Amino acid sequence: MKTTSKNLKQDIKAIAIKGLLNSMSLLLFTMGITTYAQQIETNRLLNNWHLDTYVISGKKYAPNKKEKEDFMLFNDDMSFISKSAGKQENGIYIFNRNGAYIVMTDENGETLKANIISLTKKNLVLTFDIEEMRAIEVHYNSTIK
Repeated sequence: MKTTSKNLKQDIKAIAIKGLLNSMSLLLFTMGITTYAQQIETNRLLNNWHLDTYVISGKKYAPNKKEKEDFMLFNDDMSFISKSAGKQENGIYIFNRNGAYIVMTDENGETLKANIISLTKKNLVLTFDIEEMRAIEVHYNSTIK
């Protein structure tokens, strides 16, 4: 009887360990997929984004003459170059995938937060955390990648 009980305990331990290993393998596999998916999303941001349109209350507006050449270039070293109304700026950025926003800090230490509404390979839609621009969607297009 003791031998049967001992063998049963060993079998239960073996099953439990095997189940734990399978669960750990599944968890590591899932974490790998999640990390890969986040990397793909980060890679989508790494692009040269050209100002296309503004959308206010569902209506599209073209950029004015001074904004025709506006762009934002996000580099993989977390630096950016942007041109807004003819003024070029350089700086660094933080991309928060979970909160879906970018915080850009220029060479003067001024920061600007942009909320990501949509990010695809060819399109980037942002709203800027500036009082007078919160209701405006800013649409960018890319021809790179």
